[in-house]
Amino acid sequence: MKISEIKHQLHDQIDNAGEEELREMYNLMLDYFNRNTDDSKVWDGIPRWQQERLIKSTNQADAGMGKPLVTVVEKMKNKYGI
Repeated sequence: MKISEIKHQLHDQIDNAGEEELREMYNLMLDYFNRNTDDSKVWDGIPRWQQERLIKSTNQADAGMGKPLVTVVEKMKNKYGI
């Protein structure tokens, strides 16, 4: 797809969006253009309790305490009859 087509399609979607959709698109674009590429700043922006849980879960995974996704999904399927 050519750049001009992409721009046209984006303008079309913006023009035809409802108020709530437009606000959501605006916020997504702001997040995109203001995204933070410095990982240390991202880490500092995470609440302390989440940092602690991430550290704990990483340590558990490193210690071999994790379970493969396939095992977890199979367990959930069996439990909920999916």
